[in-house]
Amino acid sequence: ARDPDAINATMVTIKYSVVVTVGQVVLGYSLALLYVFVLKKSSALVRTIAFFPVVLPSVAVALLFKSFFSIGDNQGPVNSVLNLLGSPSIEFLASGPLTFMVAVIMELWRSMGFYAILLYAGLVDIPAETLESARIDGAGGFRLISSIVIPLSAPILLSSVIFSFNATLKVFDGLLALNNGGPGSETTPLTLYMFRSAFQYAEYGFGSTVAVVLT
Repeated sequence: ARDPDAINATMVTIKYSVVVTVGQVVLGYSLALLYVFVLKKSSALVRTIAFFPVVLPSVAVALLFKSFFSIGDNQGPVNSVLNLLGSPSIEFLASGPLTFMVAVIMELWRSMGFYAILLYAGLVDIPAETLESARIDGAGGFRLISSIVIPLSAPILLSSVIFSFNATLKVFDGLLALNNGGPGSETTPLTLYMFRSAFQYAEYGFGSTVAVVLT
């Protein structure tokens, strides 16, 4: 309880899990609604494109995003666009908050396709008769979504939140490859802190304690 690094790693893990879980479920559900109610049968190509990043290794995605936001001799496209707009280059990975922002964007891009498919499967199970009855009764647009679709898809939404929160609590390789948990220890999650304690500093007892806390 008196270790500031452990407290920092705990706060980073909780913050990352909450932000990414909300983002994954909201973006995934938005895509699922787009598939079902807008694109309908023509959504197959969009679903494939959105799902593609899911199959990529986390380390490869992290290195890709690291190159996107890089600065210097191998400046990435993000800073190149900023320069075109008249803004100076930003060292995104030299700042804790900006590194965290990049990590969140990276994970949302990589995983939102999975949650879109998961939630899409729940939406297509909603009986067409129920939706048609609601439309006949005057429900449309936002009212149809809020009063009919969301309540009927609540179980799959809850499952998505559980899947997402469980996965994000165990984040490791993405943050490690992106900026090694840095700058300093500003984006070091509990998993990386546990790894360093046990396997880099040979503090196996303390590393085990961190693992129990995470569990």
